[in-house]
Amino acid sequence: MLGLASKRAVVTGGGSGIGLAVVRRLREAGAAVTVFEVGEEKRSAVGSEAAFLRVDVADEAQVARAFQETGPVDILVNNAGTGTLSSLLDLEEEEWDRVMAVNLKGPFLCTKHAARAMAKHAIRGAIVNVASINAVLPFDGIAHYCASKGGVVAFTKAAALELGPLGIRVNAVGPSFVETGLTADLSVLPGILQDHAAKTLFGRLATPEDIAKVVLFLASDLAAFVTGQTLYAEGGTLLSGPKGYLTAFEEATGLDAAKEWKP
Repeated sequence: MLGLASKRAVVTGGGSGIGLAVVRRLREAGAAVTVFEVGEEKRSAVGSEAAFLRVDVADEAQVARAFQETGPVDILVNNAGTGTLSSLLDLEEEEWDRVMAVNLKGPFLCTKHAARAMAKHAIRGAIVNVASINAVLPFDGIAHYCASKGGVVAFTKAAALELGPLGIRVNAVGPSFVETGLTADLSVLPGILQDHAAKTLFGRLATPEDIAKVVLFLASDLAAFVTGQTLYAEGGTLLSGPKGYLTAFEEATGLDAAKEWKP
């Protein structure tokens, strides 16, 4: 029913968190997977689950070479992402540029090169972008991240419009707060994880597996007539909305975050 047997997939940022959960789900469904990761240190985590290529998704030359090596694929999951915490007034240009490069330019470059090969070989492919609820629900302290993920949602629609006539579907998943090594760093803000969990209707944070299941659906034949959509896997968070990061800092310390906080 999933239609992934003998399919070939690329998962960017597939060496940890959501990406690694996606790799495992795709493998279980029968797909052969290649992981694109910027750092060699993630290779051991991937292990025998997938082939592994070192690729900076923000570098077109590296992306082009990587897709030449993989050959044409049936599924692309643009999962690689990054973020920093900073008040807008203290946000450095370098932080803004890197977040945009990985989170928005990366999906563009990978989609471009994957879709070119799909079109050339008449592959009715599926592309899934990992966006975020922050595309539509901004938190303070992450203006650059919110902007990048809003761009991913818009890019998903535009890409679906152009690639649909070629038989290529493009969708996105928009997770809420997910329990990963990256988000665990926010435990330095007292109460922030508990607040995010409490604002879901299920009283818990999302797991990488929760998001991987949605990616699997969008990549599979079950979603054969779905394109240009962002499916928000957020446990009802958008119905209430958690506190922002600067707000959490101020409540915990009594200090003015705009003046005192720079992680």
